[in-house]
Amino acid sequence: MGLSPLARVARLVQPHLEEVEARIAQQVAAFDPALEGYVVYAVGSRGKRLRPLLSLLAGGATGQINSNHVDLAVIVELIHIATLVHDDVMDEAERRRAQPTANARWGNSLSVLLGDCLFAHALTLSTNFENSDISRAIARTAATVCSGEMIQTQRRFDLTLTVQDYLRIVEMKTGSLFSAASELAALISDADPKVIETSRNFGMQIGAAYQIYDDCLDLAGSESATGKTLGTNGATNGALNDSIAAGSDLIREAQSTLDGIASNPYADALFFLGDALCEMFDQLRV
Repeated sequence: MGLSPLARVARLVQPHLEEVEARIAQQVAAFDPALEGYVVYAVGSRGKRLRPLLSLLAGGATGQINSNHVDLAVIVELIHIATLVHDDVMDEAERRRAQPTANARWGNSLSVLLGDCLFAHALTLSTNFENSDISRAIARTAATVCSGEMIQTQRRFDLTLTVQDYLRIVEMKTGSLFSAASELAALISDADPKVIETSRNFGMQIGAAYQIYDDCLDLAGSESATGKTLGTNGATNGALNDSIAAGSDLIREAQSTLDGIASNPYADALFFLGDALCEMFDQLRV
């Protein structure tokens, strides 16, 4: 069986991704021993690691990947994991990545607190950067992600929700973290301000597109194939193909912005990352 579209892109930075995995595992030691089992369970259920992949590719596209890029990748993934723990509580989901969710195993109260601990630890790690602008940006991003989640919960099943409202939500809850992963990687590389802006915009559009894909998967996917509880996003089947088209358009817009980054294998891989997401969308078409 061949590699998945994302796995093909990830080959370029595979050694760095393995370092990210090792550092994520090492974070367990930072928690009270009484929490170790919960944290191991949360961080050990490996997903696509798409946000770390974006951080590393953006770091390579705008400079040379270094230890700070790996640290950034760890932080954005920990924030993402924290949001998943909280999401599963709000959605009353029982499965994720083919495993019982934290709330299915230990209940809502412990799961909410587990997510809080992961958020707090990610923000603590961000203070290790010499450039305090990075830690401030990560804190702002965490606040934006949480705000987006709140607005989505508030507007769930709201028939007056417009396309613009929906796009604002996906940009806040998902696009903002992708954007930070890409933008801050360029900042760590000491890239030109215009390149940093390009990286920020690319991450936002790719992240929003990926959230649209995830919402489409909620409609078109199967729980056995995805390994998670579906039907939690409040979307309707009639919107599926329109959503796929919108997500694909966002990806093409993101790819067009890459002209602002000097051509190199990592920048090429960012373009191919967009192609990989388009392939994933195509697999959902009905």
